[in-house]
Amino acid sequence: MCSYVLQVGTVLATLRGTTHHLFPVLGGDGDGDGAGMQLQGAVSRASLLELLHSGLFCVPASRIEHAPPSLGAGEDVLCAVHLPLARSSSSSSSSFSSSSYLESLCPTPAESSLFVDLRPFLDPAPH
Repeated sequence: MCSYVLQVGTVLATLRGTTHHLFPVLGGDGDGDGAGMQLQGAVSRASLLELLHSGLFCVPASRIEHAPPSLGAGEDVLCAVHLPLARSSSSSSSSFSSSSYLESLCPTPAESSLFVDLRPFLDPAPH
């Protein structure tokens, strides 16, 4: 993962594609391909699952119909929203930390395009 702010779909694809338990978070003046970016810390798999489970995501202010003018209209201004992700109808009430919970998530394209801010979950000194 190469940024503090990622799309929900990217986080889900990463968690579904690997069993790793710790992910590096890079930041700095890079151009998006990792060049010039530095390690800012790490975020755990458990924290990412907790974040997805919480439904606390961000959207650009420009996508909010009645955003207060004080927010501005730039794509770089993010506003928090609470929106629990859609789950398959066959999902049980299993723990959100289990792989079955992860597989039960079936976000819509709109939900997948929401953003998560990793900064509150960032461990600046992982070991």
